[in-house]
Order: sequence, then structure tokens, then C-alpha cells
Amino acid sequence: MRATMSDHVEGAWAAVLEVLRQHGVRTLFGLPGDDLELLSALERAAEPPRLVLCRDQRNALFMATGQALHTGSVAVAVIGKGPAVTNATTGLLEATCSRAPVVLVGAGTDVKHRGARAFQELDQVSALAPLTKWAHRVDHPDRLVPALRRALLVATQGAPGPVYLEVPDHLLTAEVLVRGAGPVVSGPTGSAVVPEPVRASRRPLLLVGGGMRHRNGDRVVARLAERLGAAVFS
Repeated sequence: MRATMSDHVEGAWAAVLEVLRQHGVRTLFGLPGDDLELLSALERAAEPPRLVLCRDQRNALFMATGQALHTGSVAVAVIGKGPAVTNATTGLLEATCSRAPVVLVGAGTDVKHRGARAFQELDQVSALAPLTKWAHRVDHPDRLVPALRRALLVATQGAPGPVYLEVPDHLLTAEVLVRGAGPVVSGPTGSAVVPEPVRASRRPLLLVGGGMRHRNGDRVVARLAERLGAAVFS
């Protein structure tokens, strides 16, 4: 199917807000960049999320981490570029150590000025890669929506953890393709498929790691242990 004008939105932040709406994200934590394009997109959005304005970027990550651990679902923080990114690293480390599914969306230097000592320029992807499950920069408007959907998925699947997605300045006024609802990212469901060798074992054991501290909603571990007749070690 060919794309029509109705498939597009004006500006990267409008596209980000639409994808987050599709995925059930109702709150953002952060400190917008100097361009204030995010605030403009929030004013134009039909169903805008609540923006919790923070005094600094570190606290935005702390708040997002707390929400993610409390709900078991992905939380989103938004920041500017350069010093805003380095300010966020302490909170990002907390999210990593807490195994919190957090997506951090940050601004970035536009592609035309990259490598030319632009104002507040920093290789942010390289700086944050050691603290995240996935760090990625989007340079083409057609890649923004797929990259954000992937970020939401990576943050929650497997061992949860934070993800960083960079939206450079040249995408702020670009026309971005947004089509389809995409998969809804949710927290743990409480169900588990038990392999046949485990079901057939005579003395099963469950070894539970620290990541289950905040992912044991509806007594997932206890119900699985009861189902298997298994002892639990943590």
C-alpha cells in the first residue's frame, strides 16, 4: 500500500507522541531541549501524555525508573542534548542496576553539523551504550517510528533495562511516516510455558534472581513453584 498524506505527521516529536500513545504510555518525565519542539507537539496532540517537568535530567530518570518498577511496564524520559545527556547518566545507571524498563529519548546534533564542533555536540550513543541494553541514533525520518517501537520492545523483553534513542535536530520539522498501531508493550503476564523436561523432573528447583523483586506481580514465582512442586532459592 502506498503511503498517503494522512499517514504522516509533521515533526519528530509529534511522531514520538503518537507511537507512545499507541503503546499506552500516558506519562513522560523530563526536561525538554532548548528548542521546545516537544512542548509544541504536546500542545498540538489530540491525546497528549502528561509531562512531569523535572529540575534536572538525573531526576527524570529516577522518576521513570520508579514508575517502571512500580507498574512493571515501560516508562519514558525525555531530555535535550550534550550536557543534558551527561546529567542523565547517574539516573540511567540506576535504571540499569534496577533492571527497569525505561526508554530515554534525547535530542542530538543534526547530521549537517555533526563532527564540526557544533554547540553542545557529543557522541551520545557511544557515551550511553555501556549503560543501556541498546543505544541508537535515528538519522532518517522513515526510521524513527520503527526505531522507537524497537526501543519499547527491547526495554521490556528478556532481562528488562534502559534503552536510549537519539532524535537529531534535523528531524524536528521533518515529515515522519506513522502507520499502524504496532504491538502493545506490557508488563509480565504471570503465565509461563513449562518445558516437558521440567514438568517431568522429580525434584525441581527454582533459582530466582534479583530481577524478580519488581516483577513478581500476582505472585508469579509462588504460583509457578506451586504448579511444579518446586523449592525456591533466591
